[in-house]
Amino acid sequence: GGLAPSSPGERAAGLQSRVEQLRWLATEASARRTALARTGVRFGSSLASAQAERLLALRRGKDEGHGGLSDLAAQLAEASATRLEDVAAAIDDFDRDLGARGEGGRAPASGAASRGDRR
Repeated sequence: GGLAPSSPGERAAGLQSRVEQLRWLATEASARRTALARTGVRFGSSLASAQAERLLALRRGKDEGHGGLSDLAAQLAEASATRLEDVAAAIDDFDRDLGARGEGGRAPASGAASRGDRR
């Protein structure tokens, strides 16, 4: 007793069901990939912000007469902090762009104006 051959309609319905399952899996995999990318991006932004704060604290310590920084080291700390703040702002822009893509929209170009608000 074998199985009776399926009709073309049954085969088409089975194929359609598999296509829908594959489409669902692809959508879920894409969502997971985007979520992981955004997690990494946010970590990078947090790391850059924390480092910028640390460098600014060193600079403030120099200005307040604490710490053993030379004038040059204090200037470098301030310049590096500024660059790291710019990097963190750019990463935040990228995160917003990823979020807009994940929601099916197209992110507006954010540019330097939004980075200027961060300071």
